[in-house]
Amino acid sequence: MTPSSASWLLLLQTFAVTVPCVHAIKRLGLAMGWVDKPNERKIHRAPVVTIGGLGIFIGLFLSFCLFNLWRGDIARGPNADGLVRYKDHFHLWLLFASSAILVVVGVWDDLRDTNPFVKLGFQTLAAALFVGLRVTSGETWQFQQLNLAYFIDLVVITGWIVLLLNAINLIDGLDGLAAGTVAIAAFWLMLANRPMENHFLTWVAAMLVGGCLAFLVFNFNPATIFMGDTGALLLGLWLGAGSGEGEFLKLSGLILATPLVLLVVPLLEVISSTLRRLLGGQGVFRADSRHMHHRLLRLGFRHRNIVLFYYGITFFLGMLGFLLAPGSFHPVTKAPIPRIANPTMMFGMLVVVGGGVLMAFTALSAIERRFERAIQEITSRYESGKEIKRELQGLIEEEKAVNES
Repeated sequence: MTPSSASWLLLLQTFAVTVPCVHAIKRLGLAMGWVDKPNERKIHRAPVVTIGGLGIFIGLFLSFCLFNLWRGDIARGPNADGLVRYKDHFHLWLLFASSAILVVVGVWDDLRDTNPFVKLGFQTLAAALFVGLRVTSGETWQFQQLNLAYFIDLVVITGWIVLLLNAINLIDGLDGLAAGTVAIAAFWLMLANRPMENHFLTWVAAMLVGGCLAFLVFNFNPATIFMGDTGALLLGLWLGAGSGEGEFLKLSGLILATPLVLLVVPLLEVISSTLRRLLGGQGVFRADSRHMHHRLLRLGFRHRNIVLFYYGITFFLGMLGFLLAPGSFHPVTKAPIPRIANPTMMFGMLVVVGGGVLMAFTALSAIERRFERAIQEITSRYESGKEIKRELQGLIEEEKAVNES
């Protein structure tokens, strides 16, 4: 079996396994009262089970266990050509160990709330655990040498993973938005990775797509279960770990552009939210309802239309990232050869798309401000009208009293 066919089989298997896991967590959450109650920041109007991410994690783990039953022997050695290599197999187990930390923290936060700095500390710990304990040998576990390159690698990739953890968490504000966006990004990463033979990313992306699609069965509007911080942190870790592994961060800037292009929407949300809170004198970790999807809702756009709009942007950017990724490598120099014939033209397209997104975001902010001013003016006029009506009514009553006397 080739890695390509195995990845599709793993995707379908993960979907089939995760659906009953999420359903079981939904029933358990309802029975135990583990629900998210509506408030002024929430879109939903009725309590909804909020630890759906636990169902995703269980589904991913069970699918991985089944994968170990039919994948065959683990290939060892630097030039191993088997379906699963020792290094990739070890990193998958390491990823689940890191995921377990975030799942525990996420469940606690979903049920009882956690100090944001404590949560950030555990996010950094989980990411650093995965990055710092990765192996360099294809035969046995062998710790990386503690040199300058190791610490640079540790800081950069850990920071990238923590950034994605919070990016996915920020866009998890509408039914199906985070799960669908991650599924699309992981799908394109899986396709873009094929010529590089980074099997770790192949397995991670395949399981991510299957798990997210399974969750969307229950989470697409109207949602009957939320992933909560448990699921958002889990998906962010897997995206960051997969895209930060192997050639995507080491071969060239051309390849690095692929995950950056794919994840521009959640990354833009992180940047805009951070700047908005800093400029507004608020805490960076203080939750608010000023995210882009909240603004679109206030302007009258329908819930599903906003989610599908986000899907469309991510899918389009995914195609651009796919074309930027190598379709092959030079037989002599091993330099990456992008799928598109003219990379300069592609980067030009990215500049245009990026500029369009920024202009749309700026226009949206301006429209929202004018909309809010109009509402305030109408409200002020309405209150003034009521005050004038009360004064007129008082004068009429006084005149009646004078006439009667």
